[in-house]
Amino acid sequence: MPFLSLTELGGIYGVSRNKVGQWSVEHGLRTSDKKPSQAAFDGGFVEQRLSTQPGTYYWVWDAEKTIRLLDDHKQQSPPLGDGRLLRGLEKLLDKDIYTRGLENSSQIP
Repeated sequence: MPFLSLTELGGIYGVSRNKVGQWSVEHGLRTSDKKPSQAAFDGGFVEQRLSTQPGTYYWVWDAEKTIRLLDDHKQQSPPLGDGRLLRGLEKLLDKDIYTRGLENSSQIP
């Protein structure tokens, strides 16, 4: 399953990255200072990836795990079974977003 940015997750839900970030804090995936929590790393929800800028990095979120958690908490979306996840991923693939950052990943599908 691909890893997505908060912006990409927001696109699936039809909300801003800030809203997804707020939900992530509420459900223990991020700390109040907007960084991934240790629980998010331990649970495999998030990975840190190297940026194309030397010495910098960014975080990406496991799409399936994160969406399931948000859906379990009824975050403005119908359940996964409605095909929303598949449509959202197809939309991202069409924009070639899916491949961004994979060259730095040990989790290439």
